[in-house]
Amino acid sequence: MKKLLLTLLPCYLLSDTSATEQIAHKLALLEAQIHHPLRQLQIPYDPFHPGQHVQKRKNTKSSYRHHPKNHAKPVLSMIFDKKAFINGKWVKENQKIADYVVTKISEDTVFLRKGRKIIKLSLSENDGILIAKEE
Repeated sequence: MKKLLLTLLPCYLLSDTSATEQIAHKLALLEAQIHHPLRQLQIPYDPFHPGQHVQKRKNTKSSYRHHPKNHAKPVLSMIFDKKAFINGKWVKENQKIADYVVTKISEDTVFLRKGRKIIKLSLSENDGILIAKEE
């Protein structure tokens, strides 16, 4: 019975369109109160469909070819409780992300190191990006 309830409850919640309409109505009221539209947080993939952002491998010959990695500059989306959301992944200090090591995370900046090169990623107030701190 418990498994049946756990299976059917999310289906019921997702199928209830009145809940989504209520949420959309509340967001519209918030936008009207602050006199400008809310900014959408940019996430490079859909977390509810994790298989969509994975590229499928093409059938190739079995010969070895060296392809250098072309990593773009890391993009900082948010900071929460000494963890940073960079390129769609949560990282802590001293963890690696895209060949960089996270050296320091503060309230609105993250420092990354790659060899002798240091990059400072920061959040600005007008970006509309979430900055939260747990006390």
